[in-house]
Amino acid sequence: MSEAECDRVPVTAEELDFLYSGLGLTINECAVNYGLSPGRMNYQFKKLGVKTDFYRRQRREERYNWNGGRSINKYGYIVLCIPNYPGADKRGRVYEHRYVMEQKIGRSLETYEYVHHINGNKNDNRIENLELTTRYKHPSLHTHVANKGMCTVVGCGDTESARGLCKKHYRIAWMNNLIPVKKPWNKGSALKCSVKS
Repeated sequence: MSEAECDRVPVTAEELDFLYSGLGLTINECAVNYGLSPGRMNYQFKKLGVKTDFYRRQRREERYNWNGGRSINKYGYIVLCIPNYPGADKRGRVYEHRYVMEQKIGRSLETYEYVHHINGNKNDNRIENLELTTRYKHPSLHTHVANKGMCTVVGCGDTESARGLCKKHYRIAWMNNLIPVKKPWNKGSALKCSVKS
């Protein structure tokens, strides 16, 4: 459609305002109603002085990069976009692991209840991998995961203390000078600034 034909489309400001603000259609949907391209429809909005919201031109479900409201935040947790969910923040976002646990137990989580990932993978939100705990017990679950290593000496079944060894084998290695000892700072070896006179 040429620009002259576009100007002859019987569109009034009231009609566009009703479609856009009243019915909540996007500019693309209004363009389909009048048989125009989205660019020409945008031109009509501007020409007739109808206020538009730049970010509402296309609903998020229609955008090319829409992935169902799932994203990963900067801390590595999967976040869902569920605007009217009771546990959602002001932007409508919910942590997926909390959402899965709430669906499993059938109620909303309290603020002091935490959901722990058993295998430590924040993206593994299967119910088998999630454990409901409290704010006070949650840190102790992470220290046990960090110290679960076993002594690397063959036949020893004790838990690791330092450098892959249990306390007994670490002491033996240290006594036999197999583990380097850090020497204290030698003040005499520091470089001295010389002042030329």
